[in-house]
Parts: sequence; structure tokens; C-alpha cells
Amino acid sequence: MKNLVKGMLIGAASVTALLAAAEDKTILDLNFDNGLESGVYEFGTRGGAALIDEEGHGKVLKTFDAAKGTKRGNGVVLRGEAAKEFTPEAFTWSLKFKYTGKAPAELTKGSYNFLLDCRYRGKTAKGGMTANLVVSPKATNLVISLTYKDGKSGSFTFKVPTAVDGKWHDISITAASPKLTLKFDDQTFNRVMLGVPAPAPHRLVIGDCVGSSYGPFNGLIDDVKLTVPATPAATEAPAAK
Repeated sequence: MKNLVKGMLIGAASVTALLAAAEDKTILDLNFDNGLESGVYEFGTRGGAALIDEEGHGKVLKTFDAAKGTKRGNGVVLRGEAAKEFTPEAFTWSLKFKYTGKAPAELTKGSYNFLLDCRYRGKTAKGGMTANLVVSPKATNLVISLTYKDGKSGSFTFKVPTAVDGKWHDISITAASPKLTLKFDDQTFNRVMLGVPAPAPHRLVIGDCVGSSYGPFNGLIDDVKLTVPATPAATEAPAAK
């Protein structure tokens, strides 16, 4: 019996070690300290977007200040064709942001602030995802929209009133059917997804949206990262001998 229990414990430990060793795969990592180099993809700025020095953060992305001019065509954009792997069947997008736009009480209507987008084309969207901070006198919400493989769309709204306090915040968005999870600083929100995400149909834009009919993100963005889970085979225990 002791040998049986010992064998079970060793087996459990082996599985735990394998699980710990199975790390997520990084698809994209942009911290802006090295400019727009991601190691894989080539990006460029458009409009009034620029990389600036932020105390304690190094280089960060600053999108055009919409209060001083046109709202169109600002942010960081992928050069070339859309990268469909930006929205695989299971993924996690994470980033840091600091909102520096108008306070909700100063707005006469809602302000759209796109953190990232590889989807937006209205009703013609066939895949991809957007993350959009919507600020209005009534509420501050982070809205995540994605399109499923069956052509249907899902939109998820999360109340994040502290997002407009002028401080840095961390978010991560994990989509893995049947659940979408948002982590905003120390808060975790879960929602039910009604499908599997479809590949991105448009080039990735950070700090703005593909359609450019809304405003860019009012503030600073840093540490944009996309990871996918380790392959299932890497987390399986070895076959019994």
C-alpha cells in the first residue's frame, strides 16, 4: 500500500511539473522601449501618434490628443496584411494604459477610446476583436467585441470607473470558449462566450480603430502582449508503462 501511495504521489508530482513547465507562447510583445520592434511583426505610427518617455515606464505610445485636432488616423498600425493569428481560438491580450483625456463630467457625449482593434468594420466584420474604453458622464466602460467563426458577434461591457483617474492600469483579456475573462488591476470579470473566435480580418491597430470613424485612445499605452496557451500535448502526463 505504501508503495502504491508513493507511486501515486510521484505521478501527481510529475503531472504538476509538466503543467508548470508548459508556458504560454508569445505571439506579440511590444514594450516600445526598442521602438516599434516586436521581434516578428513590423509596425509604424500614423497621424499624431508618437513614442515618448514616461517617468517610470521608459518609452510608451502616446496617441494624438483629440482635443487639439482631428481624431482620425492615429496610433500604431501593423504593416502589411492582417495577421490572422492575432485572434486564434484561444488567446490572451494584455496591456497597460493611462487615460489622460477629459473627465467624464466635462464631456457632453460619450468618448470612444480604442485600445486595440483588428476587427472593426461595422456589420461587415468577419472576425477579430476590439477593446474600447467608452467614457461618458454616466459611466466608464471597457467594451470588448469579437466575431465568432459562425459569423455571429459578441459584445461584453465591463464597468471600470477608476480607469479615468489618470493613473496606469493593467488589463488582460482571455478568450477561451466557452468563457471570456477580463482582469482589470485586481478585479476579475467572467462572461459566457457563445462561440469560438474567428481569425482577424484586418491589420492590427493599437491606440485607434480600423474604421477610424471614432477617436483614438486619449492617453498612453505600454506593454502590449499577445499569448496563446501551450499545446495540449505539452500538458499531458506520460503514458503508463
